[in-house]
Amino acid sequence: MNNCSQPDAADESTAQTAETVIGRAEALARLGRLIAPARSDPHMVSVHGELGVGKTALLDAVTSLALERGATVLRARGSADERDLAFAGLHQLLRTALPGADRLPDRQRACLLRVFGIEDDPAPVDRFLLCLATLALLVDHADGGPLLLVVDDAHEMDRSSLDVLTFIGRRIEGEPIALIVAARGGNPMGPADHVEELHLEPLDPAAAQALLDAQPLPPTGEARRRVLDQAAGNPLALIELTKSAALGHYQDSAAGTLLLTDRLESLFAPLLDKLPDDSRRVLLCAAASGTTDLTALPAAANDLAAWRSVEEAGLVRLRAGRIHFRHPLVGAAVYQAAPPRRRRDVHLALAAVPACPADRRAWHLSAAALAPDEDVAQALESTADRALQRQAHVEALAAMERAAELTPDGAAKAGRYVRAVHVAMLASGTARAVELASRLSALTDDPVVLAQASILEGWAASTANRHHDAVALLAPIAMSMSHTAPEVAHLALAVGAGAAYHSGHPSDREHIIGLRRRMSTHSEDLRPFDLLTRAATEAHTLDAPVLTALREAAERSDHGHLGTLCLGTAALILDEPHLAVRLLGRLSDPPSGDAGARPPNEVATMLGWAQFQLGRWTAAEETTSSACGDVRDGEAQLSDAWVLALSATLAALRGETAAARNRAGRALALAETQGVRSVAVWARRAAGAAAAAEGNHDEAYRSFRLLFTEEGAPIHHHASDYGLAELATAAVRTGRTDEAREILSLAEDRLAGAASTRLRLVTLRAGALLADPADPSTAESAFRAVLDDPANERWPFELAQTRLEYGEWLRRRRRIGEARPCLAQALEVFERLGSRPWTERARAELRASGLGALPADGGRLSQLTAQQREIVGLAAQGMTNRQIGNRLFLSPRTVGFHLYQVFPKLGITARSQLRGLLEGETAGAA
Repeated sequence: MNNCSQPDAADESTAQTAETVIGRAEALARLGRLIAPARSDPHMVSVHGELGVGKTALLDAVTSLALERGATVLRARGSADERDLAFAGLHQLLRTALPGADRLPDRQRACLLRVFGIEDDPAPVDRFLLCLATLALLVDHADGGPLLLVVDDAHEMDRSSLDVLTFIGRRIEGEPIALIVAARGGNPMGPADHVEELHLEPLDPAAAQALLDAQPLPPTGEARRRVLDQAAGNPLALIELTKSAALGHYQDSAAGTLLLTDRLESLFAPLLDKLPDDSRRVLLCAAASGTTDLTALPAAANDLAAWRSVEEAGLVRLRAGRIHFRHPLVGAAVYQAAPPRRRRDVHLALAAVPACPADRRAWHLSAAALAPDEDVAQALESTADRALQRQAHVEALAAMERAAELTPDGAAKAGRYVRAVHVAMLASGTARAVELASRLSALTDDPVVLAQASILEGWAASTANRHHDAVALLAPIAMSMSHTAPEVAHLALAVGAGAAYHSGHPSDREHIIGLRRRMSTHSEDLRPFDLLTRAATEAHTLDAPVLTALREAAERSDHGHLGTLCLGTAALILDEPHLAVRLLGRLSDPPSGDAGARPPNEVATMLGWAQFQLGRWTAAEETTSSACGDVRDGEAQLSDAWVLALSATLAALRGETAAARNRAGRALALAETQGVRSVAVWARRAAGAAAAAEGNHDEAYRSFRLLFTEEGAPIHHHASDYGLAELATAAVRTGRTDEAREILSLAEDRLAGAASTRLRLVTLRAGALLADPADPSTAESAFRAVLDDPANERWPFELAQTRLEYGEWLRRRRRIGEARPCLAQALEVFERLGSRPWTERARAELRASGLGALPADGGRLSQLTAQQREIVGLAAQGMTNRQIGNRLFLSPRTVGFHLYQVFPKLGITARSQLRGLLEGETAGAA
């Protein structure tokens, strides 16, 4: 960070502050580096550890340190009472910075203020625009000096706020901004390369003794030994057990075999017992309110005399009209110690406060409800709707489930449970969805509702990689509902078709095809469902009218979330990546009334694959980075397997072969153990690409050969054939052309007149590579057919591969003049995408064609990361930092930071030199 004190002064201030955080000098020094004068990575630190280990005290110390060094600090703290309130934590963090929103672009400003209820607008909130607005606000706020963001108790913060912070954390590199997130257990935002982990262990014996000695009434003798034994180095336990010992309560708190956290919560009961009744009443009101604003409490809670006793007991601090619990356990202990009737009365009083927000009022009424209540259920359903508008799916699920529980009418209760199951799927909670769906059979005998529940169970089964089970469950529903509820029937069939696609098992696919042919599809409203069913099961046999119907349907925006999802998925399968990106991009903001939306993880994963096909590799990584976190093989869902396969593919094409093999192996293990042949194909292709990048063409051939059976049939009816060109390349390099020709011939017969444009180009390219050397006209004709087709621009990497292979073919026939342009065009794409193995291969060919000026190591551009190369390429085209940032989802300052870093590596001093540099290293050199 900039404009801080000198390093020696900074070190001295860190040492002084460390004295106030006993046993945490090393941890404070690590955090202090975030606000050092010349900060280096990381720019974000996750502090985690058990309850009471000293996270808050450490954050207080680093906050004081930052303020001493002239930084601005924005703080927020998670609260269990606000965990179901979307963006409550973000509002707390940005509250003092919000006046700067007036300097944001109009759309960003309106989005940000609408989320916090400052401006009225019924339109759904654009989640991505909100993230950009938050980033822009913080970057602007940092113009006056370094900015430190401190988030405590993040495990209690609402998921929506954490998602925004995750977005911010990935984009503050190069900004004078640092982020510290503290949470109980682990990093609540998931593992990431840009986050440094700081795990706080219990204090060592010497530090624990020092902390006891620093207390007002340090224990001695047997009391001291018991405190040290029971606290086991936990700072909060040391402090609280010391107070209990002083009060004579330490023996009770040490009794039993409860976990430390339970014992800590029980420590506050003796302190509460000594409070007057009025003090306990106002304290309970604050604990139940979910707010720190004293003015938001009922009038009866504004009893300053009662609060004075609470402050004197050390349980809270009152500052500027706000209530600060000394520790979240205080509120929990107060609430749990109160009798149920008193808690109910407090919630009713809080709900009656005129200024109480609608969502919070709904939850207060819910907490006070002793029996089903339709009015409260409706209020909670409205809360769920508002949360869905903000894509706050976890909060929406909590509200929708509670609304269903409080619904008195059986039919309405069943309907709300159906919605709750849909929302659970949105929140990526498949196990929760199945559990909720299982309740419906006891609530209703309505066949349509029960069918909807079964569809959701089938959907959850498919998401959990139990595709064969999903097909077995959904097929009978589709048939039984085909006449009485055709829309439900076609939805069941579409979900079953998706499961059949992923399983790749012939019997599943044939079952769905047979059902589709027996079901009529006359209604226009059913077209998206039917299009997905046909694409997933019969992609290679669909005729032009089907694609025409897909494109026409895509032009309309009245399909709802689920219909749009079906169309986007069909477009991806049918090799219409631009259409898929456009359709799937609409799903970033699901409408509140449409509970048929798929989990965002699945949408993000499919969108990432479409972006990958279009050569937008960085965007694909950004899109899928939120799709799944730490993938655990035993718990992995379908999106996890696909993200692993995509990550492995990108790593292989970039030459990161060790990472590619690892991820491909994990994806393949998931695919083979859980019967997901679609993922297995891409995992094997990634493994083969990694082997080819290392020059191990025998291993590459073995990987690509496994895309087909021993007889040459595809192991997956759709995905396998896209590996034909890769199989042909490896076959040529290993002398196995005869076997590869047989497989290609079988594929050509199978696909005759039915292949998509992309697959036709793949088979032509494979045919060119495998053509008899004695018959050059056949190879050239196939190469030219690929290169002359304008549709190939949709797949830039595959087009560049064809150009390189054709250039190699031309050079070997001494047609150097024709070869060089092809090779140079291919090189430009490989360098832009950051594909090191293919870049090296293209450069080697250009040198062999007589361009000795091209260095063997790939030139100066090879020193850059893939993202830096992409930024340089866009800057060379004349785009501004803001335009580049919009394209790559980065802030303009981050773009400028990257350019500042790469100029010395490239040996240039001005932006105007970039174009000449790129031309000189690619086509210009030729």
